[in-house]
Amino acid sequence: MSIKTPENYRLLAKHVLDERKDFFIPCYHNLSESDFQHIANIAASVMMTRDKIMPGGGFAQAIVNNDLKAAFDRADSVIVNAIRFMIYVMHNVQLVSPTFVTILV
Repeated sequence: MSIKTPENYRLLAKHVLDERKDFFIPCYHNLSESDFQHIANIAASVMMTRDKIMPGGGFAQAIVNNDLKAAFDRADSVIVNAIRFMIYVMHNVQLVSPTFVTILV
């Protein structure tokens, strides 16, 4: 059974967001719990798109393709404030097991 499931990617994204939100997301204290869930879901989509597990939407594709203009064009009002986090996740976070994550600094 593969560890690279959508649920594991979502858990990883949520974990990293909880640990790093104060650094990567300006005014994070103004966001609701549903905003954080939305950011974690999109971050999971970015990682799954990068790893060719499941193709993401236009925003995830733009991040993976390093297309900043398209990323800003496709980002909604919550995600536009999390683009720095999405780029961090894209380049520095890997799912290596269900209980162990690799975060490159």
